[in-house]
Amino acid sequence: MQKTIQQVAILLCLAGTSLGAQSSRDRDRERDIEKRAEQLGKTIERTVERSIDGAMRAVEVALAQFERQGYDSRQGGARIDTTFTFSADGTVDLTSFNGNITVTGWTRGQARVRASSERGTLRWRMTQSRITVEAEGYRGRTGETTYEVTVPEGVRVILRSMTGDLSVRGVKGPVDLHTNNGDVTVSDATDRVEMVTLSGDVTGLRLRGEVEAGSLNGTVTLTDVEGRTIRAESTSSDVKLVNVRSRDIDVSSVSGEVDFSGPIDPQGRYSFQTHAGDVTLTIPANSSARFSLETFSGEVDSDFPFTLQPNRDRRNQRLEFSIGGGEARVTAESFSGNIVIKRPERR
Repeated sequence: MQKTIQQVAILLCLAGTSLGAQSSRDRDRERDIEKRAEQLGKTIERTVERSIDGAMRAVEVALAQFERQGYDSRQGGARIDTTFTFSADGTVDLTSFNGNITVTGWTRGQARVRASSERGTLRWRMTQSRITVEAEGYRGRTGETTYEVTVPEGVRVILRSMTGDLSVRGVKGPVDLHTNNGDVTVSDATDRVEMVTLSGDVTGLRLRGEVEAGSLNGTVTLTDVEGRTIRAESTSSDVKLVNVRSRDIDVSSVSGEVDFSGPIDPQGRYSFQTHAGDVTLTIPANSSARFSLETFSGEVDSDFPFTLQPNRDRRNQRLEFSIGGGEARVTAESFSGNIVIKRPERR
């Protein structure tokens, strides 16, 4: 975490250095860099706060459960392997300090819970509507803990881990995942999907609903996603959206590439931002959108013919143009990278 913050600080210093070097050349350019540095700072602050908040919530939840007096649970020892009747509108809440967690959906009206801990005990409570499992060790040392849980489709899943990969497949319900150090993978989830890691990759496949995905130090990839709103961001790596549909998309990176492919809804609002990478948008030939593009030291390239609006700034590559009826609103910004708008390749 400290190393990542130092990397972010270096980026900010570089932005400040550019500001000093350019200020003597052109006042307009100076103001432009100042604005971009401010936007960069806000992006970093938002990403770090959200990631740290997720990690802290994981710790707070675990500690609160361990210290709670009269907690209605049974001591399960170091291993659990049980199957029982479980509701499709139930909730699964799993917490681990060190170890991987895997949750899979199936069509049965039952839950199967398999869990093991190298040291210490597993505290758990299981009813027909809620499953809660936590690892408790001697003086906070639990060793590696592994959870493998299978639940009916539609169940809500909440996973928290300090160190470990989180994986949810086929639950077809809401998902809320946070880990401090590990990869996060979700496929076939609906309603609200939140996936956050401080150090690791985030991967989402066939998601529906409101989707939020973020990594402080890893790649974020969303594929075949359809949502009311989609938020995706990474501080030090790429953000890739493949075949993604939504009227409301906000994508940002500090030092990575931003790639998007998917249709543009005529009523949609789209924002793509990166500081030190390219922005590539692959959209259908029949799209109808008004574009606002801006890059300081990069270039703008488009497969679509366009007519420039009067407010073009040739020095800073600030362009506005429309394709089709110009209905949707699309904003793309990169400080030192290129902005490319292209049609899908013919197969």
